Amino acid sequence: MTNSLDGRVAIVTGAGSLPGRGIGRGIVQSLCDKGASVLCADKDEATAEDTAAEMRKAGHSAKSFRADVTLKEDVAAMVEAAVGEFGRLDILCNHAGFGSFYALTETDDEHWDTMLTLNLSSAFWASRAAVPHMLKNDTGGVIINTISSAGMGGARAGIGYTAAKHGLVGLTRSIATTYATRGIRCIGVCPGYTRSPLPEGMKPQIQVSDSQDEAVQLLHQLADLSFRQGKPHELSEVIGFLATDTASFINGAILPVDGGWTAL
Repeated sequence: MTNSLDGRVAIVTGAGSLPGRGIGRGIVQSLCDKGASVLCADKDEATAEDTAAEMRKAGHSAKSFRADVTLKEDVAAMVEAAVGEFGRLDILCNHAGFGSFYALTETDDEHWDTMLTLNLSSAFWASRAAVPHMLKNDTGGVIINTISSAGMGGARAGIGYTAAKHGLVGLTRSIATTYATRGIRCIGVCPGYTRSPLPEGMKPQIQVSDSQDEAVQLLHQLADLSFRQGKPHELSEVIGFLATDTASFINGAILPVDGGWTAL
């Protein structure tokens, strides 16, 4: 067993987060540090390239790719780009997503569809495209889905977001059990209240309705019960470990990385 990812190829969606401030870029860093070549995918082409350029500057192998994961044709092209660039695919990290605090009666069809497409369908499309390539590998492959603590309970984090994250739990477990005997693992990680400073003037990617202020306050109250907020690298390093052969007996797990939040 080894913690090395030498010779492995990974895709990370949502990889274009800001330097030192985002989980996506941290995931790329963790995989690259272990020797993987990484396709950094993001809807924002400039930040995806920033991530890839930062990795190349440090001597790693990384390329950027613009992909809107709400478009299945972009997702299919992303997978083909990784295989075309690096010759194989071993690791898929479905990280892109964002949440909302819209309650049931405030959620129209468009918002519902957006939440499910971005937080659930995108992972389905990417996994469906990736698995045939992973099945060609002697070493199999691993799919790691960023879920949320909202996927582990009836969180008041918005009906669409919560439903999508619960669906992602089911998707993870189904892939894990279906392909376990063929060398492919699938794991879900559930970050809790993980925050890092945002630049002045930038708002977090979360949608809050006017009448859901109470839910936001509750979220903060729950977070305050934890000993501290999480830091992006504390999740990204877990994902880096799960991608290695050292974690080869971890499959189908839904792993909280939340400082004990869901244990409260």
